[in-house]
Amino acid sequence: MARFSNGSSYKDHYSALYQEGSSGWEQSKAALLELKELSHEHGFDLKVVILPELHELVDYAFAREHELLAGFMSQNGIEHLDLAPFFKDQH
Repeated sequence: MARFSNGSSYKDHYSALYQEGSSGWEQSKAALLELKELSHEHGFDLKVVILPELHELVDYAFAREHELLAGFMSQNGIEHLDLAPFFKDQH
């Protein structure tokens, strides 16, 4: 498994990005809400596609992160599609 210079795996790295209170997650949520506002102001449809991380699809490691992201978008009325189920258990 690939490691970052600090010794963490890519799984640890990606999971840390979605920890409550992390700057990246807070900035991502703010950006999604801004896009929603802009879509209303300028009359375009906002539709977000969640793509799975494709290194290991069998026993997918980022289901929690997908649920967190999808939950945030659902709570805020942002239309979205998670493609992870379409790739479930692909080799």
